[in-house]
Amino acid sequence: MADIRADGSEILHYDNPEFPVFCRHNYIPAGAILSNTSLHWHDEVELIYIVDGRINHRINGKYIAIGKGEGLFINSRQLHLIIPDERENCELYCLIFKPSLLGTCIIMERLAGSVTDNESLEYIKLGEDTEWHRRILFDVKEAVELSERNGGETGVFTKLFDILGAITSNIELKSVTRISSDSDQKIVKEMISFIQHNYSSDISLDKICRAGSVGKTKCAELFKKFTRMTPMDYLRCYRIEMSFDLLTETDFSITHIATEVGFAGAGYYGEIFKKKVGVTPLEYRKCDGKI
Repeated sequence: MADIRADGSEILHYDNPEFPVFCRHNYIPAGAILSNTSLHWHDEVELIYIVDGRINHRINGKYIAIGKGEGLFINSRQLHLIIPDERENCELYCLIFKPSLLGTCIIMERLAGSVTDNESLEYIKLGEDTEWHRRILFDVKEAVELSERNGGETGVFTKLFDILGAITSNIELKSVTRISSDSDQKIVKEMISFIQHNYSSDISLDKICRAGSVGKTKCAELFKKFTRMTPMDYLRCYRIEMSFDLLTETDFSITHIATEVGFAGAGYYGEIFKKKVGVTPLEYRKCDGKI
């Protein structure tokens, strides 16, 4: 279960808090139900390199499919989610880091800021056919492998510098003082943040609309654009996601868990869970979430 700041952004927990870099070599089975797949955003930048298979992302309402030899750079504070492919497994390298890590001297701080503070850059789809893209993908793989070695932090730091340097050298970045999300993205963040902080209580469509200071029509349009769901369906999916850890890490009854995450009763919770996940809550618990 992700920790959330007051503004709705996700708080990432690092293996070493003094070195805020998240490096992983992951395998995601086809059709996997992940424990944290809801739309989210964070201060960190994120890079993905697909070694084999396919995976899908949604970034600020745009659907991006990436396959073997491709990758993504996702800039700071972009609304995004990962969607496992229904037919293909995926092996990938993932690199997430705080831009402030590079702010140890004025040159590096400006380099990081020129990328992360720029509203013109939401994401970059990377491919091995482009030489500077290929260098970035190689650096992502190298950084993850270096992170697994004792004393590998210096090498990882160098790779982060190289990655941002490759981006600033090869794309045109508009000059701005600070990033400012467009109005639609800001409204969606307000409404999602409201859901994240209040999902366990009674939430109506009117309350979600008030959180974003919009009417029902505009609310529905924005949720369709950014999540491909209605507002209430997004709420139900978020409640289901929040129940995953309760099912696998506690011995609470199904009725207690249903109430804890905001459902009126166990019957309706079970019905929605089966529809979204493909198994009942009890079956999910018995297999420890490995479905």
